[in-house]
Amino acid sequence: MEASVRMLFTSTAGLGHVHPLLPLMRAARAAGDEVLLCVGRTGVPVAQEHGFAAVAMDEPAPAELAAAWGRVPPHEADTYVISEIFGRLRTRAAVVGTIAQVERFRPHLVISECFEPSGGLAAEATGVPHVTVGVAPLDRRDLTLDRLATALDQVRAGVGLPPAGVPPWQHRTRFVTAVPPDAGPELGVIPQTELAGGG
Repeated sequence: MEASVRMLFTSTAGLGHVHPLLPLMRAARAAGDEVLLCVGRTGVPVAQEHGFAAVAMDEPAPAELAAAWGRVPPHEADTYVISEIFGRLRTRAAVVGTIAQVERFRPHLVISECFEPSGGLAAEATGVPHVTVGVAPLDRRDLTLDRLATALDQVRAGVGLPPAGVPPWQHRTRFVTAVPPDAGPELGVIPQTELAGGG
């Protein structure tokens, strides 16, 4: 019997990124849907241990990634890590392969944890609906959203997408989370809920 829906999940490899997706993956599988996780290399065995098919996404060269972690500043560390490491380095390395994975798997829906933007870019590039899962508070007082938006707009240009000018969880996605707000809505990061591929 053919699966009713194909769902592609995307995540960086850290357990705090992969594990929040597992309940959604289990629910999809229980509903008879086909589930595939595209994840950083070390996350593949984690998914397989939980009984899910997984493929490794492309990642930055280890030396480049180590150098970037070595430059984390003492102030605005969240801004640097989220914009430069997750937003620029990891997304730039992953996005072409993630688009190719979407084209191979032909999912009806792409679901990404909030610090893995290549899934959203791949969904937008291929016209597939997208959902973002919040795995940590996004209303951080040391997070400057403009830098993340700028970093991602540079990656977007590399795959032929127009600038978005906003963080990935505020652009052409449906946002869901079980994480309570950290600092309150006054910081202006309440996500929008426009579906990728929608009219």
